[in-house]
Amino acid sequence: MHPPLILNKHPLCAKYMEALVACHKEHNISKWWGACNDAKFALTKCLAEEKTQLRAERQEKARQRHRELRRQTEERTAAAAAQQQQQQQQSQ
Repeated sequence: MHPPLILNKHPLCAKYMEALVACHKEHNISKWWGACNDAKFALTKCLAEEKTQLRAERQEKARQRHRELRRQTEERTAAAAAQQQQQQQQSQ
């Protein structure tokens, strides 16, 4: 099963979607017995590759956000420790 064949949502696989739609139009009945399997398999492979690529991009963005949050947390912790140390020195 594949997602709806919307060309704007999957621009990398547009030619495979067009080929599958054309095959379905050309083979109205025989599509049910595998006449369009090659086009469908090519589309499925393309969609899987697209998903892998998008997942890698999202993971990299998430890693960058995580690094930034970690850096901010370390800065806040260091600032709080310095402030606490300064207060202890003033109270002595």
